[in-house]
Amino acid sequence: MKKRTRKDCSDELSGEEKGAIDLILMRYGIKPASDYYKFGIKIKKIIDRYRNNPNLDKEISEIAEEYAIKEELNKDALTDIAMHLKNKQ
Repeated sequence: MKKRTRKDCSDELSGEEKGAIDLILMRYGIKPASDYYKFGIKIKKIIDRYRNNPNLDKEISEIAEEYAIKEELNKDALTDIAMHLKNKQ
């Protein structure tokens, strides 16, 4: 398995990550995924930066809730996306 470096955590998602986000959004019946991809990029950077934080799950949930309110997106979908990305790292 390839070790992630800071350079790998760029401003884009891999095809696998986009596919996972699409599957999560399908469960919620959400069609336009671009705003959720933007969240995925943002949360991926946060997870990479704070992966050793024991409160990371709580932080992720709070960030997802704030982002959902700010961008008028589905909070549960954002939380699922964040947890999926966290578990893949």
